[in-house]
Amino acid sequence: MGAAFVIAAIITAALVSGASILTSRQALTDVVGSNLHTLATDQAAIVGGFIDTQIIALRALSVGQGIVASAEIANLQYSSSPKSIRAQLARQEGEWRSAPDSAGIVQTRISNSPVRVSLSLFQNLQPDSIQVVLVDKQGGLIAATSRPEHYDQSGELWWQQAMSGEPFIEQSLNEASGMVQLHIAVPVMNLSSNSTVGVLQTVYQLDRLVAQLSGVRVGVSGRALLQIDHDQLLSTDTMIRAADTDAVSALVASGADYRIGSFEGGQRLLSMAPVSASPAIARLGWSILLYQDQAEALAPVDAARNTGLLAAIGAMIVAGVISFGMASLIVNPLAKMAAAAQKIAAGQLGLRVGLSRGDEIGQLASSFDAMADSLEQRIASEQHAQAERLQLQEDVIHVQEETLRALATPCIPLNDRILLLPLIGTINAQRASQIFSDLLREVAGRRAQRVIIDLTGIPSIDGQVAETLLRAADGARLLGAEVVLSGIRASVAQTLVALDIPLGQMVVVASLESALSGG
Repeated sequence: MGAAFVIAAIITAALVSGASILTSRQALTDVVGSNLHTLATDQAAIVGGFIDTQIIALRALSVGQGIVASAEIANLQYSSSPKSIRAQLARQEGEWRSAPDSAGIVQTRISNSPVRVSLSLFQNLQPDSIQVVLVDKQGGLIAATSRPEHYDQSGELWWQQAMSGEPFIEQSLNEASGMVQLHIAVPVMNLSSNSTVGVLQTVYQLDRLVAQLSGVRVGVSGRALLQIDHDQLLSTDTMIRAADTDAVSALVASGADYRIGSFEGGQRLLSMAPVSASPAIARLGWSILLYQDQAEALAPVDAARNTGLLAAIGAMIVAGVISFGMASLIVNPLAKMAAAAQKIAAGQLGLRVGLSRGDEIGQLASSFDAMADSLEQRIASEQHAQAERLQLQEDVIHVQEETLRALATPCIPLNDRILLLPLIGTINAQRASQIFSDLLREVAGRRAQRVIIDLTGIPSIDGQVAETLLRAADGARLLGAEVVLSGIRASVAQTLVALDIPLGQMVVVASLESALSGG
């Protein structure tokens, strides 16, 4: 009877301990897998934020009045006939491809372009940008920081999509270097007429982004990879290498946050998160793939299993009441850790077991709490780092906006004796005063003989601003330049007549095209 009771006690203890071990092992595995998925999601958000920052910066540049004015001036060179436009672009494309770098058609768009300073400044503020290109609404090249292969860009997909009003993002392979690059294009908008007048495009290299991902570590063996296609990964030097498609496909098909399987020659814990900061970015199809060796990732789980097995063996050795007592001492802490593990996996990162014992169960509980502390600190560190990166992105955008605002009203030299001052948008007293000083400085510095002040883009004007602008025109005449006013709207003309502003010493023409043809 005693033997039967002992056997029954041993079997009961073994079954209870085994069930608890299995439960706690799965719960702890879920915590580790959830942690890996959280880190993958954070890295995907960082990559998406990086791309989104480049789009915002390019949009800020595209609304600069110097960029808009250059595009509108370039658009004036075309006739209204589509056939004539295509013939003109074909002729310019042929001249571009055969011309040396010293030729006029190249120099006026690369080295001597009026917006060269704006494009170069943008490129300096965005060190990952290797080329910036400005194209008119017909696809003709206006300016670039380096010489592109083609003058006519109308056949490019990025030009076609951006001209439709949507930003364009696409990866490409540089066949010469074997490196992956990112192409971003945005429309150049005339905000006063709400029309697309051109396209601004830049090419980014991904070295810094991939290097940042290469620095992500999960334990000793864990790494983060950028998956740019179903079967392609970027390595640390941005070279494409083949992905383990079986492992990736199995992870996607499972729909789980993580999966344990064979990946790149070893058993790994895998997790993946899509890069989807916006619909345009999501269309790239990028994902962050995070992996860690199974043995390292599940070391705390295996420690719990081994400890549980030892406890179960000890319970089976002890007979009767001692067996049940030992089983209780083992099962209850494991159950508590299993419940804590499930709650931590559900997001309660501050939860701890708080079990103080000097045996293996106590050591396991201490290891569990230490693992939870490490998980909470790691996530907090990632969140803090992400906040700092977002703040840095905002600071860069602010500097760009301030710089572009300073370039908002450029005097554009058309040749050695003619200056063009295109005025766009609302002009207040402060901006009128700035125009006054900038115009006189440019006329004096360049010794211009004619100044064309184009008012096409000004919807209205008040008396103080009108007097300031006319004083600027008087100053230009005193410096020996003939002043031509073009594009005066009806509302602006009414203001000038009502204020009895004298225009007798200036040439007034209907449009900028008339002013240019007269020069």
